[in-house]
Amino acid sequence: MTITVNNQERKFDAESLCIRDMLKLLSTLSDNGIAVAVNQKVIKKVDWDKFFIKDNDTILLITATQGG
Repeated sequence: MTITVNNQERKFDAESLCIRDMLKLLSTLSDNGIAVAVNQKVIKKVDWDKFFIKDNDTILLITATQGG
């Protein structure tokens, strides 16, 4: 499966992945402060285990940061 994550093409040895598994494969240390959009639709965190990414999907990961 090939998907685009933050404008970068990624390949996975799977036909589909749930969002949470994708984040683990991308070595995202924590899911706190992260928003995920699939094909320009924001997916609620409670749905990350149920929402499956498919070949050619476009993923946007947004990480909250602190600053001042």
